[in-house]
Amino acid sequence: MKISVGNQMIATAGTALERFELAKQAGLDGVEIWLGTADANMESSDDDIRQLADTIGEAGLACSSVASTLGWQNPITSLDDSVFEQALTGGRRQIEVARLLGTDGILIVTGRVLPEAPYRQAWDRMVSGFRSLCAFAAEHGVRIGAETCPKLSKNLMTPGECLTFIEAVDHPAIGIYLDTANVTYSGYAQDFIHDLGDRIVRIHVKDFTAPDEKGAYRGTWPGNGTVGWEAIAEACKDTGYNGWAVLEFSPVEGEEKGLDLLKTARNSTDSIFNG
Repeated sequence: MKISVGNQMIATAGTALERFELAKQAGLDGVEIWLGTADANMESSDDDIRQLADTIGEAGLACSSVASTLGWQNPITSLDDSVFEQALTGGRRQIEVARLLGTDGILIVTGRVLPEAPYRQAWDRMVSGFRSLCAFAAEHGVRIGAETCPKLSKNLMTPGECLTFIEAVDHPAIGIYLDTANVTYSGYAQDFIHDLGDRIVRIHVKDFTAPDEKGAYRGTWPGNGTVGWEAIAEACKDTGYNGWAVLEFSPVEGEEKGLDLLKTARNSTDSIFNG
């Protein structure tokens, strides 16, 4: 399984090329670009993104996928038409950026169920928004992975709900972007993998540290937390998932997002899925 890392997980010092070369030195195969970061944002032109693609290639990496920091600011579940349209604008730009970077998979968050956006209304809004984006994605050869983030979104909490969502959107460009740690809030990643099968577009291979004395925990790399990786790796083998394993983690406060940390995260992930 190929392993990539989010661009915001790499040390911020240095040029983009130097940062991506750091990931390559760590043994990684690719990088996930987050729209809304210094490397790519809504103000970036197509030429800027083409230059970014060249830089990724020069470092010896591929772009595994395109995610975004913007979906929580403009949730696709919003009942406010202007916010909803901003969510669609951001999603369409992610699709364009993915095509320019040479990848066929993106992550879009599913908004939030809130008191002012009750579940049924939020659901209908979400389905219509993703259906619209899927038509655009198909034109660009891109699949959309709706991210599982049940604690924040209060949706896509189970494999069954994910399947119902996919059936409701009813478009071949829709799938699920599984986050292995996020789903521990309401289930187990291996169940999502078994039940969703080839509907999984990408996997964020994330772990959660054990809670500290205050109950706080953070995202970490596979094998450094509480998630059960043996069952997840077995589920990937059972279903034939051999796509990208995308690292998403938060270092300890003050810890450098440098070569040593990237190597540790990459090697632990490799031993789980490719060992």
